[in-house]
Amino acid sequence: MTETAPRPARPPLKRSQVIARVSIGTAIVLIVVMWVYAFGGFATRQAAAKLDDRAWTQRAEEICQIRNAELEENAVTSKATSDGSPQAV
Repeated sequence: MTETAPRPARPPLKRSQVIARVSIGTAIVLIVVMWVYAFGGFATRQAAAKLDDRAWTQRAEEICQIRNAELEENAVTSKATSDGSPQAV
């Protein structure tokens, strides 16, 4: 039979290595706990930033329509006045 030479003993971990391993392990555990809390039924299903003002959505839609019209007008003007090269943008 062939015997293999025993491996030399590993040197003990440095303090910075121990701190790094404990920190990484703690971070992993906390992330797992966060997801278990979020999807495990412990967290509330209520929206944190729910808007009760329904008129707000109508006002926001009007603002978005005006802004989209301005963007479209700008795009048409840019296309008409440029040669279409990337540098013209």
